[in-house]
Amino acid sequence: SALLALVLLYVFNRLLTRPLVRMVYALTDFDPNSPQSIHLDVPPTHEKDELGLWARSVNRLLAAIRENLSRRAEAETRASWLEHFDTLTGLANRTLLLANTTHAIASAGPELQLAILIVDIREFRDVNAQFGTELGDEVLCEVAHRLNYIGAGGSSLLARLAEDAFAFLMTGAEVRERAESLSKKLQLAFEAPLMLGTNKLALGVDIGIAVYPDDADNAD
Repeated sequence: SALLALVLLYVFNRLLTRPLVRMVYALTDFDPNSPQSIHLDVPPTHEKDELGLWARSVNRLLAAIRENLSRRAEAETRASWLEHFDTLTGLANRTLLLANTTHAIASAGPELQLAILIVDIREFRDVNAQFGTELGDEVLCEVAHRLNYIGAGGSSLLARLAEDAFAFLMTGAEVRERAESLSKKLQLAFEAPLMLGTNKLALGVDIGIAVYPDDADNAD
């Protein structure tokens, strides 16, 4: 009987205890923030018993954690994007423009100059009232594209401030001269009407320029 007990103990240890201990040790390295690093292999000969069921259940739990973390990361990324960008045009929004302006002023030396060029779209509200918001949204996207095409550059940021208002943040050398030059280009560009389908829309622009520190001493 003692020999039989030893044999049973050996079999029990080999077939159940050892595989269970290996799986438990595998889980000791589990990082809740990185569950993809863990996967429990179902021990051979245990595919259909309780040990195999336990291993598969743990793997399903890990997969659910991975999916949850992935969705949370996507949601956080989306929330961060919505906080700083305009959903219609994809441009930076007022929050991001103000943050970049504040950072530029705080991190630069006394020789820093930066310019804010504000572009108001005339007649836009008339377009909205006459043709509806769907076409109005198309107009805003086309305006954003035209502004970006004309004024894009490594030292400038284009943002949408309000329904029909946009702004360029310009940094670097000779910002007043560059802002005035851009203003002239924009005025000229908007002399040409926007063509959206069969609609020919004439939209003018009103442009204002403020230069730091000559015209203002803070981002607001």
